[in-house]
Amino acid sequence: MTSIRPVLPAGSPADQVRLLGELEALLPAIESVDVSKPADAEKGLEKHAPFVSPLVKRIEALAKKGAAEGWLLPKSAGPKVRFGRFLKDLSGFSVDFVSMEGPAAGHTHTKGEINLGFAMSGKPLFDGRPPGWVVFPPASHHIPTVTGGEMLIVYFVPGGQVVWDAAPKPKV
Repeated sequence: MTSIRPVLPAGSPADQVRLLGELEALLPAIESVDVSKPADAEKGLEKHAPFVSPLVKRIEALAKKGAAEGWLLPKSAGPKVRFGRFLKDLSGFSVDFVSMEGPAAGHTHTKGEINLGFAMSGKPLFDGRPPGWVVFPPASHHIPTVTGGEMLIVYFVPGGQVVWDAAPKPKV
């Protein structure tokens, strides 16, 4: 993995700079797991960066603030899905955030995907899982779905490699 520190655009909010620093602090945990073994990866992430840890709670607070202020989730994919690319490359991972309720666009994780979810409202489940760490192995496919409320999720995608499903063809 690369050791070049990512650069945020000039004039980025101070909280965006702080969020970058907190995400960098997660790298040792993220880089230490094997996404081809999701259950083991999730246990390793929880051991090295527990969901209740001060680091993860700082990331949650900054992400929620960024979502509320509009700089974290500038794009819409429907009435209940907002998203944004935070970093194109953080030590070999793209970093995206999405706030969602209901389904989003289907995709295949060619090299896997590491997710960290936070409840925004209700008692949300991400693909049936509560807030926390969720790992998908290489070549897995899903239509990400949040039920029971709204969840804010940060996605760490190795190499930024995702293959999105084709848009559905209109019925004639």
